[in-house]
Amino acid sequence: MFWNQGARKLFMAEIPDNPRAAGLWPLTEILDTSKVQTAVKQEGMAAFDVDGDGRVDLLAGMHWLKHEGGNKFRPIQIADHPGRIAAGHFKPGKVAEIVMAPGDGNGPLLFFECHGDPTERKSWMSRDLLGKQVIHGHSLVLADINGDGKLDIISKPYCWDTPRLDIWLNLGNLPGATGFGGKLTIQP
Repeated sequence: MFWNQGARKLFMAEIPDNPRAAGLWPLTEILDTSKVQTAVKQEGMAAFDVDGDGRVDLLAGMHWLKHEGGNKFRPIQIADHPGRIAAGHFKPGKVAEIVMAPGDGNGPLLFFECHGDPTERKSWMSRDLLGKQVIHGHSLVLADINGDGKLDIISKPYCWDTPRLDIWLNLGNLPGATGFGGKLTIQP
């Protein structure tokens, strides 16, 4: 899977039996964002079974793409602006939560939860975790940093002026906005 940012499209390239001798690999267009107006280009990609159906889905730009089998994906737009995007289970349930942070642009660090049918945009509710703009963050990772069995969020709040990463520890009392705390900042 890869973005062609000039064409503003997401493609799947299937690896041929003999990749070195194959010439051009077969391509399937997965997502066309050329008609979507955003201040910055679509970017970011991750893979995760968002809806718990046993198939690995894609997350790209401002969409999660439900894997419907083979090379078929159905895009569900969950945000109004693109960015780095990742998914994981922050709390028990079939449907994962999604986190989004700006890459090439400014915007909030958003935490999305599904309340209803995950294939319906209106079911995805977002919450701003910082209450201020992330400036060209370029970084977003979900991982259990402190080994307590809960996913934490690692993000970069600023790009040029401050070389640092913030780790937002999951205190386990989601869905309240106070579910994350104990911010640890790492600077050189």
